[in-house]
Amino acid sequence: MTAAPTEPPEIEPAAVDAGSAFRVWNDDEMWFAPPHGQARPTLSTHCWWELPADAVPDLLFEAVRLVASRHDMLTSRIERRGDRIHCRPGAAEPEIRHLRTGIAVGNAGEAETLGELDPFTGPMLRAVLDRRSAPARFCLQISHAVLDGWSMDLLLRELAETYERLAVGAPVDARPAPQMRDWAAAQWDILKATRDERLDGWRRLLEAGPLAPAPVPGTPGDRSGTVRWRAPEGLPTAVRSTARRLRCSPTVLLVTLLGRALVAEHGAAAAVRVPFANRHHPGALDVIGNLSTQVPVLFSAGDAHADRDLGDLTVAANRRMLDAIALLPLSFEAALAELWSSAQAARADRQTPFFALEVEDGADDDEDDLAGGVLTDVVSPMDEQDGCEVTAEFDEDEAVITAGWRGLTRSEEERMHAVFGEFTARLGELATPAA
Repeated sequence: MTAAPTEPPEIEPAAVDAGSAFRVWNDDEMWFAPPHGQARPTLSTHCWWELPADAVPDLLFEAVRLVASRHDMLTSRIERRGDRIHCRPGAAEPEIRHLRTGIAVGNAGEAETLGELDPFTGPMLRAVLDRRSAPARFCLQISHAVLDGWSMDLLLRELAETYERLAVGAPVDARPAPQMRDWAAAQWDILKATRDERLDGWRRLLEAGPLAPAPVPGTPGDRSGTVRWRAPEGLPTAVRSTARRLRCSPTVLLVTLLGRALVAEHGAAAAVRVPFANRHHPGALDVIGNLSTQVPVLFSAGDAHADRDLGDLTVAANRRMLDAIALLPLSFEAALAELWSSAQAARADRQTPFFALEVEDGADDDEDDLAGGVLTDVVSPMDEQDGCEVTAEFDEDEAVITAGWRGLTRSEEERMHAVFGEFTARLGELATPAA
């Protein structure tokens, strides 16, 4: 392991670039650190993998060290000086931990066993090898102070490439690695984009889908209705366990199954709208569900093919959701109204279901059910305009799935019935797996 420098460089306020990860925060700007006198931050991401029999743990740990050495934010520590926060790169090496004794309790329980990462003491990164059960498992735990959804995907790819090169004896510095500050600068470019640039981003996202405007019916729809399905006992547990196995949130898993049902019945690309969580502060876990804070998750016609792996689909759905979030505050609805005719945009709104996962107070693992928080008191789109929605209500180990629609044509209503039937059938398979 490379020794940390005896006196890490300090980043002074005058030298800080707004587009760099090395910035100085005011107290009211910090989402990852609490005010003075309160508990330490507890936000981090845990990713678990089952290791194949031929995996070499020592090389995997070496890959972690090498990747961290190329990203100085992964070896940093945060310091508070008065009302200012300073980043000290190189002050905390990654922690390597071996678990050999005790009882393996599953990924969710291991998060409590490992503990959280404190940016004020370090480390920012922890790698864990768990040999307490077969097969061995590997965990990567990273503080949210230095990593988010966009960066995580890049980091995991770099870690995999580094391990593969080490395994075959190839040099690991064949090309310069991107730095955390590069990722932060790229995200800063997105955040400061003009309205026209965001509109171009929506156009590219829709075309990559590909989501195109459908013909507008000659007469407006006047059909409305509701259908409800009480799931077999144990569905919430089955959804959570499947989501953990696929390394996604239950919301992403359910949205993926709904999107797959949509494209199967439509025979074309489709989208599902989801509420966008407010992540500005660690405690702000409520989801804002009004029309201006929904993002679409796009699905292509090929996503309905039987040979498409569900795990691959959830990865793609999560990435598409992040792409859409990056284009806010220009909303999906506003973008469609500018890219398509007003009639085509209105029809897309009606045909794009809004999905909500609601977890009753007291249910286990509430915070795992949404990537960002627990859904509470959502303002339904149907309270404000015509359209359709699907709601999954989880209460302990019971679930009720409801679909509602208003202002649809007869053919759209029939299609909604078919989509709901396909969606609940796939959920039933999760709750009652084949022997």
